[in-house]
Amino acid sequence: MLSVSLTSDSVLQTLSEKVWTIVRDNFLMNALTDAEVSDTDYFDWLREEGYTNEDGDIDWDRAPPYIEYNDDWKTILDKAEEWIHLRPGEMRGVVKLLNTDYSEDAPTDGWDFLLNWDYVLDKWVNLESKYLSYNTFYYMRKWIRKHIIITDDGKKVSVEYYAG
Repeated sequence: MLSVSLTSDSVLQTLSEKVWTIVRDNFLMNALTDAEVSDTDYFDWLREEGYTNEDGDIDWDRAPPYIEYNDDWKTILDKAEEWIHLRPGEMRGVVKLLNTDYSEDAPTDGWDFLLNWDYVLDKWVNLESKYLSYNTFYYMRKWIRKHIIITDDGKKVSVEYYAG
């Protein structure tokens, strides 16, 4: 079984890129869209700031993105990328930290196995976000465990999105 500690940088970087893309595109963007469409204060602010057309409708071509209005969501997206989209050395550092401090919570095969990266991210995001009051990180952790599938066929490590 592949170890994070011993896996090449190129394999780890590919894994990190794929996991980040799946989390960003399938979880974070959906959560951000849900927040934006339900934020009536944002629509009121856009109207008050004059981001409307001659009919009084919001002019989406001129309106700033929601994350420029909502600092909380900017923080959520920035922190999620910082904690999920790791470089190979950072991945190894996270494994080392978790093996040192959280071994009693390790999955059966331990933190260092690449196929357990979803568990590692769950614990890492939990550790990093424990002083922030955003529920999004809790849901993101659970979503990762349910929807990120990492497999190794002996020749290649694959990362897939499981929609179920």
